[in-house]
Amino acid sequence: MFAPDVFGALSAFLDLVDRLQLPCVIGGSVASSLQGLPRQTIDLDVVVELPGDRVDALVVAAAASFYVSEFAVREAVRNQRAFNLIHVETAFKIDCYIAGPDQFDRAQFDRAIAVELPGLPGRILRVASAEDVILRKLEWYRLGHEVSERQWHDVIGVLKVQGDRLDTGYLDAWAATRGVSELLARARAAAG
Repeated sequence: MFAPDVFGALSAFLDLVDRLQLPCVIGGSVASSLQGLPRQTIDLDVVVELPGDRVDALVVAAAASFYVSEFAVREAVRNQRAFNLIHVETAFKIDCYIAGPDQFDRAQFDRAIAVELPGLPGRILRVASAEDVILRKLEWYRLGHEVSERQWHDVIGVLKVQGDRLDTGYLDAWAATRGVSELLARARAAAG
């Protein structure tokens, strides 16, 4: 899933959020690889709770290991968007999405699972549940005009690997709320 030199960037990131006590949930291709079929990735997607009054602390602490734009962080917090941290030693990119106040973001934090990532023994990551990975990936697939084979492959992989362990009630309810029910139906059919 990762080249060995990426674990330094991940460790520095985990140290950062632990030190600042910023709750976060790993999503994206890392989460889909851990919950479904593994694939190579070149970045880390993370949803983080970052109040506006913690921006200065983040920027100062992150500067020890990452390139970070204070302006980009402030804009991300203000507009509930994303900002990047670029690990100085490896150029590994971490996309930090600001958690919103809506019920779905809250549910994602509440349902996250603890995972020990191979390559970082003893370090626990909070990773989005399989259901939340599927829902987010379907949203990204839709936003990308339904052409991203990687997003679609990730969804199918999680559906296949998780199978009957998925909470179908949760998945169906949020798919309807998020407007991706027909994509979920297609994905289920493709996953068999």
